Amino acid sequence: LRSDIRKTVLRAPIVYGPHDSGAYLIAKWVKSGLMLNPGGGAAHFSFIFIDDLSAALHRAVCDASLPGLYYVSENRSYQWRQYVLELAKAMRCKPPLMISVPALPLSIAGFLSEKGAALLGKTALFNRDKARESLAGHWICSPAKWEKAAGFASWTPLERGLAATFGSNH
Repeated sequence: LRSDIRKTVLRAPIVYGPHDSGAYLIAKWVKSGLMLNPGGGAAHFSFIFIDDLSAALHRAVCDASLPGLYYVSENRSYQWRQYVLELAKAMRCKPPLMISVPALPLSIAGFLSEKGAALLGKTALFNRDKARESLAGHWICSPAKWEKAAGFASWTPLERGLAATFGSNH
Protein backbone atom coordinates (compact mmCIF):
# COMPACT_ATOMS: atom_id res chain seq x y z
CA LEU A 1 0.00 0.00 0.00
CA ARG A 2 1.13 3.50 -0.71
CA SER A 3 2.40 5.34 2.34
CA ASP A 4 0.62 8.57 1.38
CA ILE A 5 -2.80 6.94 1.59
CA ARG A 6 -4.56 7.22 4.93
CA LYS A 7 -5.37 3.79 6.34
CA THR A 8 -7.94 3.06 9.01
CA VAL A 9 -8.44 -0.53 10.13
CA LEU A 10 -11.45 -1.49 12.22
CA ARG A 11 -11.30 -4.92 13.86
CA ALA A 12 -14.62 -6.34 14.94
CA PRO A 13 -15.23 -9.32 17.23
CA ILE A 14 -18.43 -11.37 16.91
CA VAL A 15 -20.78 -9.43 14.64
CA TYR A 16 -24.49 -10.20 14.92
CA GLY A 17 -27.73 -8.80 13.61
CA PRO A 18 -30.71 -9.58 11.40
CA HIS A 19 -30.07 -12.21 8.72
CA ASP A 20 -26.78 -13.38 10.28
CA SER A 21 -26.54 -17.10 9.54
CA GLY A 22 -24.19 -17.80 12.46
CA ALA A 23 -26.51 -16.26 15.02
CA TYR A 24 -29.50 -18.07 13.53
CA LEU A 25 -27.68 -21.39 13.78
CA ILE A 26 -27.03 -20.81 17.48
CA ALA A 27 -30.65 -19.70 17.88
CA LYS A 28 -31.81 -23.05 16.46
CA TRP A 29 -29.80 -24.84 19.14
CA VAL A 30 -31.20 -22.60 21.87
CA LYS A 31 -34.75 -23.14 20.63
CA SER A 32 -34.19 -26.91 20.56
CA GLY A 33 -33.75 -26.79 24.33
CA LEU A 34 -30.18 -28.08 24.34
CA MET A 35 -26.99 -26.03 24.07
CA LEU A 36 -23.45 -27.33 24.06
CA ASN A 37 -20.94 -25.17 25.92
CA PRO A 38 -17.43 -25.53 24.51
CA GLY A 39 -14.98 -25.97 27.33
CA GLY A 40 -17.62 -25.23 29.95
CA GLY A 41 -19.11 -21.98 28.66
CA ALA A 42 -17.13 -19.69 30.97
CA ALA A 43 -15.08 -17.92 28.28
CA HIS A 44 -15.85 -14.25 27.65
CA PHE A 45 -16.63 -12.79 24.22
CA SER A 46 -16.98 -9.29 22.79
CA PHE A 47 -19.90 -8.57 20.47
CA ILE A 48 -20.91 -5.80 18.10
CA PHE A 49 -24.36 -5.25 16.62
CA ILE A 50 -24.26 -4.83 12.83
CA ASP A 51 -25.74 -1.31 12.98
CA ASP A 52 -22.92 -0.22 15.30
CA LEU A 53 -20.31 -1.71 12.98
CA SER A 54 -21.91 0.06 10.01
CA ALA A 55 -21.85 3.38 11.90
CA ALA A 56 -18.18 2.90 12.83
CA LEU A 57 -17.25 2.03 9.23
CA HIS A 58 -19.10 5.11 7.96
CA ARG A 59 -17.31 7.28 10.50
CA ALA A 60 -13.92 5.81 9.55
CA VAL A 61 -14.51 6.48 5.85
CA CYS A 62 -15.79 10.02 6.36
CA ASP A 63 -13.36 11.28 9.02
CA ALA A 64 -9.82 11.80 7.71
CA SER A 65 -8.50 12.33 11.25
CA LEU A 66 -8.88 8.66 12.21
CA PRO A 67 -5.99 6.72 10.63
CA GLY A 68 -4.88 3.77 12.71
CA LEU A 69 -5.95 0.39 14.01
CA TYR A 70 -9.05 0.25 16.21
CA TYR A 71 -11.17 -2.41 17.84
CA VAL A 72 -14.90 -1.77 17.73
CA SER A 73 -17.34 -3.59 19.99
CA GLU A 74 -19.76 -3.07 22.81
CA ASN A 75 -17.62 -1.87 25.71
CA ARG A 76 -18.17 -4.97 27.82
CA SER A 77 -17.79 -8.71 27.36
CA TYR A 78 -20.18 -11.57 28.05
CA GLN A 79 -19.70 -15.15 29.13
CA TRP A 80 -20.98 -17.68 26.60
CA ARG A 81 -23.65 -18.73 29.10
CA GLN A 82 -24.83 -15.11 29.39
CA TYR A 83 -25.08 -14.86 25.61
CA VAL A 84 -27.18 -18.02 25.41
CA LEU A 85 -29.51 -16.80 28.18
CA GLU A 86 -29.91 -13.38 26.51
CA LEU A 87 -30.63 -15.11 23.21
CA ALA A 88 -33.35 -17.28 24.79
CA LYS A 89 -34.85 -14.18 26.38
CA ALA A 90 -34.88 -12.32 23.04
CA MET A 91 -36.61 -15.27 21.35
CA ARG A 92 -39.06 -15.58 24.24
CA CYS A 93 -38.24 -19.22 24.76
CA LYS A 94 -37.18 -21.28 27.72
CA PRO A 95 -33.41 -21.22 28.35
CA PRO A 96 -31.85 -24.44 27.07
CA LEU A 97 -30.19 -27.14 29.09
CA MET A 98 -26.50 -26.24 28.82
CA ILE A 99 -24.05 -29.12 28.62
CA SER A 100 -20.30 -28.58 28.91
CA VAL A 101 -18.27 -30.31 26.21
CA PRO A 102 -14.52 -30.93 26.67
CA ALA A 103 -12.04 -30.28 23.86
CA LEU A 104 -11.55 -33.81 22.51
CA PRO A 105 -15.22 -34.69 21.96
CA LEU A 106 -15.81 -31.24 20.45
CA SER A 107 -12.92 -31.68 18.01
CA ILE A 108 -14.15 -35.16 17.04
CA ALA A 109 -17.66 -33.77 16.49
CA GLY A 110 -16.23 -31.08 14.19
CA PHE A 111 -14.34 -33.70 12.18
CA LEU A 112 -17.37 -36.01 11.89
CA SER A 113 -19.64 -33.12 10.92
CA GLU A 114 -17.23 -32.11 8.15
CA LYS A 115 -16.97 -35.66 6.78
CA GLY A 116 -20.72 -36.27 6.99
CA ALA A 117 -21.49 -33.03 5.17
CA ALA A 118 -18.91 -33.87 2.48
CA LEU A 119 -20.56 -37.26 1.90
CA LEU A 120 -23.92 -35.54 1.50
CA GLY A 121 -22.48 -32.81 -0.72
CA LYS A 122 -23.42 -30.12 1.79
CA THR A 123 -21.61 -27.49 3.82
CA ALA A 124 -20.89 -28.48 7.40
CA LEU A 125 -22.67 -26.30 9.94
CA PHE A 126 -20.02 -27.26 12.48
CA ASN A 127 -16.44 -28.13 11.56
CA ARG A 128 -12.92 -28.45 12.98
CA ASP A 129 -12.25 -24.72 12.57
CA LYS A 130 -15.39 -23.86 14.54
CA ALA A 131 -14.35 -26.35 17.21
CA ARG A 132 -10.90 -24.74 17.48
CA GLU A 133 -12.41 -21.24 17.60
CA SER A 134 -14.87 -22.20 20.31
CA LEU A 135 -12.08 -23.67 22.45
CA ALA A 136 -9.70 -20.74 22.03
CA GLY A 137 -10.69 -19.15 25.31
CA HIS A 138 -11.62 -15.51 25.69
CA TRP A 139 -12.33 -13.53 22.51
CA ILE A 140 -12.46 -10.01 23.87
CA CYS A 141 -11.32 -6.58 22.80
CA SER A 142 -11.51 -3.01 24.06
CA PRO A 143 -13.06 -0.23 21.99
CA ALA A 144 -11.52 2.45 24.27
CA LYS A 145 -9.06 3.72 21.63
CA TRP A 146 -11.86 4.06 19.04
CA GLU A 147 -14.20 5.70 21.54
CA LYS A 148 -11.53 8.29 22.40
CA ALA A 149 -10.47 8.99 18.80
CA ALA A 150 -13.94 9.00 17.25
CA GLY A 151 -15.88 10.32 20.22
CA PHE A 152 -18.17 7.33 19.85
CA ALA A 153 -19.36 5.27 22.80
CA SER A 154 -23.01 4.62 22.06
CA TRP A 155 -22.95 0.86 21.59
CA THR A 156 -26.08 -1.26 21.33
CA PRO A 157 -26.23 -3.50 24.42
CA LEU A 158 -26.36 -7.21 23.60
CA GLU A 159 -29.84 -7.56 25.10
CA ARG A 160 -31.26 -4.83 22.84
CA GLY A 161 -29.38 -6.01 19.74
CA LEU A 162 -30.59 -9.59 20.18
CA ALA A 163 -34.15 -8.33 20.70
CA ALA A 164 -33.88 -6.41 17.42
CA THR A 165 -32.46 -9.48 15.70
CA PHE A 166 -34.78 -12.15 17.06
CA GLY A 167 -37.67 -10.44 18.83
CA SER A 168 -40.21 -10.47 16.04
CA ASN A 169 -38.80 -13.36 14.01
CA HIS A 170 -38.96 -16.23 16.48
